[in-house]
Amino acid sequence: MDALLVRLRDEVARLKGGLASREAANAARVRSSKWVAVFSSAMIPALLQTAEYARLAVALGRDVDEDDAAKAAAVRVDAQAVLFEQGRRFAFVLTEGAVRTWPGSPSLMPAQLDRLAQVSTLPHVRLGVVPW
Repeated sequence: MDALLVRLRDEVARLKGGLASREAANAARVRSSKWVAVFSSAMIPALLQTAEYARLAVALGRDVDEDDAAKAAAVRVDAQAVLFEQGRRFAFVLTEGAVRTWPGSPSLMPAQLDRLAQVSTLPHVRLGVVPW
């Protein structure tokens, strides 16, 4: 029971830290892993998002401060450095819906699709898209 209370207190503190704090916690979980597998049916996963996509995605459906959203997006993009570290493996499976859904203007998607293509060439990254 004590361990559960400690986890609850930690979670409350993390939530009070805003979006950037949550992104930092997610980044820490990824950094602690050597093998990461992600399935997404609705959006491009955080590790694959461009800065513009990330900025819009972190605020999607939330009433958030612009500064908090910008900081959270910066943390999210900085966390992507793990994709280029030796000794890690990544597998991403997206649905076509995730690729065709964007959090803002369609004009942000060419850069986002280019990012997916670029990351898919890394030898330790597998990227698959399940068609409709």
